[in-house]
Amino acid sequence: MSVKMKEYHRKKEKEEENVEARASSPRRPRHYPLPPPLYHLLPLVLSALLVSGLRLPVFQSHTYNRYQERIQIIAQRKYNKVNESVVKAVFEYYSKELDVAPDNDGILNIEVVFDATWMTRGHSSLIGVGAVIEAHTGFVLDGHAFSKYCNAFIYWDRKVKENKKLIAKYKNWKASHECQESSGKMEAAAATALWSRSLNKKLKYTVFVGDGDSSAYKAVCDLNNREGPYGKDCTVVKEYVNHVSKRVGKRLRTLKKKLTVPVQTKKGKTVMRSKIGGIGELSDRVIDKMAHYYGNTIRRHVGTGTTVEELKKTIFATFYHLTSTDTDPQHQDCPQGKGSWCFYNDAISNNKTPQSHNKMKVHLHNIAKDDLKHIEAIYKDLTEPNLLSRCMKGRTQNVNESFHSKMWKKSVKTKFHGLGTVKYAFHTAALEHNVGYESGSLFPEVIGGLPTVSGLADQEVARERASTKVSAVKTKRRKTEGGASTSGYAPGAF
Repeated sequence: MSVKMKEYHRKKEKEEENVEARASSPRRPRHYPLPPPLYHLLPLVLSALLVSGLRLPVFQSHTYNRYQERIQIIAQRKYNKVNESVVKAVFEYYSKELDVAPDNDGILNIEVVFDATWMTRGHSSLIGVGAVIEAHTGFVLDGHAFSKYCNAFIYWDRKVKENKKLIAKYKNWKASHECQESSGKMEAAAATALWSRSLNKKLKYTVFVGDGDSSAYKAVCDLNNREGPYGKDCTVVKEYVNHVSKRVGKRLRTLKKKLTVPVQTKKGKTVMRSKIGGIGELSDRVIDKMAHYYGNTIRRHVGTGTTVEELKKTIFATFYHLTSTDTDPQHQDCPQGKGSWCFYNDAISNNKTPQSHNKMKVHLHNIAKDDLKHIEAIYKDLTEPNLLSRCMKGRTQNVNESFHSKMWKKSVKTKFHGLGTVKYAFHTAALEHNVGYESGSLFPEVIGGLPTVSGLADQEVARERASTKVSAVKTKRRKTEGGASTSGYAPGAF
């Protein structure tokens, strides 16, 4: 369209020049609706807007899909090739840095971080990806893309609507077909798939670092009739991470909603309001602070040789600090000496009178003692030795979150993508994450695996020649078959 518009304007200009050359009057300047540079660019702009507005493909859809499948295959092949070297690097790291050797069968026990990510938020997402990342090196070892979007169901739904006789056949197929039903089950299915095929890499994921409330760990432990993925001799141990501190906020918010009292408004209506959610009580800001104090206390003592009992005492020090009053100060477990984060002990060490507890930014001075017992019970549950021992290494899922951001930049969440595109995004993001952008680039493989522009032009020319030759043969055959009868033909005959 752009070329045709250019030719049209070029002809118009030539016609105007010829008319003006024949006229005796001096040449008049042409009046453009736009400045001349923009006027000449107008065809290109209009064609670009039309193509982008109508979303017209540059070439046919089947050609696009064919090349897209080729690029996806190239990405998967390079990912598999690079993944072999990544596994070798993990073996070398464990032998040199951690002094951990494989067993007699050549299988290595390693620590991994697992997390799943979905294309959209909530439990209604159709597509997601679960990834296993080595805890020490940060290498992406494996991943599994899962989907609730089933093309088979769409196919059968269309067929049944067209022909009601296929209902019985459809029911038999549906009884043997398995599909994911919810995002939670999708995450558990991804975890079981990854742990089941770990032995193919000569690896055993014996330490599971994941969410504290995830169902994936339970699904892994239930493999092989609840003997675990590797049998009874090799168990999978779970370690909690940042989500443990989120439990504090969740439990406190649940308690806040549970403890309610009827309150009469100015208009005379009776409403239920929280008993402990006012000023100087358990507000949302105070809950966030308490969850932050809990998590920060654990992170500060990682790798310091602190025992579980000492860590529990330190966590409870923050609780008693927040519930202290002027008449009942409870700062015996807070840090002593000058420079302490406890304002009370810091003032005493400097021979000063401590300020009033009511001036503290975070303080629960308006909560009754009977209600404080409920908060204290939550702290006791979240400081059990079994729970704290799993947090002592301070493992986080930050490396997973970093990998997820790289992946969804290649397959943006604002637009729906199929499962193949999401797999391609995972493979390319894993290559970039493991070996870097330059080494993980698909440019050399794509250039060698796809035809060049000149090659595509040659293919188009050959296709046109072949179609022209075929049409010529058909035309000749049609003339021969449908022409005048040649049975009575003779030279010189009339």
